[in-house]
Amino acid sequence: MRAIVKLRSLLPILLATFIFASDALAQDARTVIILVRHAEKEAEPAADPVLTVAGQARAQDLAQRLGDAGVDAIYASQFKRTILTVEPLARQLGQDVRIAPINGAVESYAAALARTILEEHAGQTVLVANHSNTVPLIARALGAPDPGMIEDSEYGHFLIVIAGPGGTRELIRAHY
Repeated sequence: MRAIVKLRSLLPILLATFIFASDALAQDARTVIILVRHAEKEAEPAADPVLTVAGQARAQDLAQRLGDAGVDAIYASQFKRTILTVEPLARQLGQDVRIAPINGAVESYAAALARTILEEHAGQTVLVANHSNTVPLIARALGAPDPGMIEDSEYGHFLIVIAGPGGTRELIRAHY
């Protein structure tokens, strides 16, 4: 009986500790950016192809894998192949795909997109579908270590950038 009384007297202290720890965690929130290259594309039309059957299956797989990942926002370039890569997940989550059009130099594009994500989605999880030449640039613009190149024949890679408090950045490479 004494143990219960002692526990009850400690309850306000335990609650206060929990609330303080929760506030500290909220302020310490990390922004998670999942970067993917678009899925397999048709050869024609060369300027703006759609996904192949294999690419459509990969887009469905992406939606299945990220359906419970807590994705708060989804970005794609203006090209059909990037939009079609993330559309199944966007539909599943009831979200719109935010179009970030590539205009001008890809380095400037990557820097602007990274700035938008970090400013508008702090503490959230964001999915970005882009291209073999822009995905590594976006990762670097987010402050991640150099992820290396993505070959034109490579599909199904994730680059996960974790932007922590104080400017810390982690980079995780994965495959789906």
